[in-house]
Amino acid sequence: MSFRSDYDPSTYKSWELNPSTRESMMLFTKAYPVDKTLTTAGTAENIILVDKSNMATVNMITNPSCETMTSPATIPDGFTARRSTTLTQNGTYYDSTNVKGIYSLGVAVTGSHLIGEGAYWDLGAYPKDIPLALSAYARRGGSGTPKVRIELIAATTGITDVTNVRVAVGEEKTLSGSFQRLSLVSGVNRFTKILYITGASGTFSEDETITGGTSGATAIISTVGTGWIAIRGGNGTQFKCESSFPGIEVIAGSSTSYTATLTSSIISVLNNVNLYFAVVLSATLNGVNFYVDGWQAEALSQATTYCDGAQGYLHWWDGTANASTSRRWRKLSSIRSYRLHCTKDIYLGFNQDAAHAGTNAEDRGEYIPANTDFGEDHPIHLDTKISFVNAVDTEQPRVYGVIWGI
Repeated sequence: MSFRSDYDPSTYKSWELNPSTRESMMLFTKAYPVDKTLTTAGTAENIILVDKSNMATVNMITNPSCETMTSPATIPDGFTARRSTTLTQNGTYYDSTNVKGIYSLGVAVTGSHLIGEGAYWDLGAYPKDIPLALSAYARRGGSGTPKVRIELIAATTGITDVTNVRVAVGEEKTLSGSFQRLSLVSGVNRFTKILYITGASGTFSEDETITGGTSGATAIISTVGTGWIAIRGGNGTQFKCESSFPGIEVIAGSSTSYTATLTSSIISVLNNVNLYFAVVLSATLNGVNFYVDGWQAEALSQATTYCDGAQGYLHWWDGTANASTSRRWRKLSSIRSYRLHCTKDIYLGFNQDAAHAGTNAEDRGEYIPANTDFGEDHPIHLDTKISFVNAVDTEQPRVYGVIWGI
């Protein structure tokens, strides 16, 4: 599935109906139902807390928690094995803390436990000038210590016979018996540099540093091909152009000690090429099966909290549940009106905590008698919170109703 302009979360305003001028002046664009019973008498609790960090987003993975499985009958739809692995839908190890759902993707590695073994999702054609944030949750299946990471792979590069080149790699994580989040952020202007070689004394290794015998230039190998290697710059994560190698010189690997003659090079701009989102082993001989859940791909410069249509209020599927892209509205950034009811006497605090034992009204908050309907019908602006606390010792009031905002 290729990138579409409506997958860009910065366009979230266009997801809403365009109001008339009169309607736009009201600024009551989002409802937030609330129902809170004070947990501890004397301790203020938020009725609502404005969360400006909870960004609008689109998750471009259509089966993110691996719930849908049709054909073949053992692999969740949309996922493909990378190298010699076996994939299954697993109902034993799944992330019930961060992800709703009852399955994950099980990855069984081979006896050789090679770097790059894992699974991937085909993101389709993706523009070079759109950022991409990838994330997923993973855990081990046994008692070992597998090391895994996210990799972004260009299935095609625009260069004949140069395929499946790694564009970027995420931070390596050592898996435990609990799910932890992996992430990778790929910026704009994606490209890779291909070095053509002859006379190789052996096969270089991925992630190996190579050094030019004449220039002394260095780079990190991203992908090893037949007669070519793809390289990335010295920061080890984002693949970038390395310009200091001359046209012809001998290059040597730091870990394999293999050598080859560099004959020429070419830069390939990766615009609208098919990209793969892979979760793979990042070190050899760490062969423990692992499980991946909560796959997320966003057109953002940072990974946001997990999103799919089953996550509750302000989340929805674009189509069939667990078989379509999903979205999250941005939560309220400004409280503009509210209509509430309290069952017992309370103090109400605006942009601060209400105080049961406050010495004056400013500290305690607005006093609301028991069994009162109260609220504001005209536009106000609160950018932090509305809180409440009991006005009568030991009581635990309940407050319920709806808050409106933008």
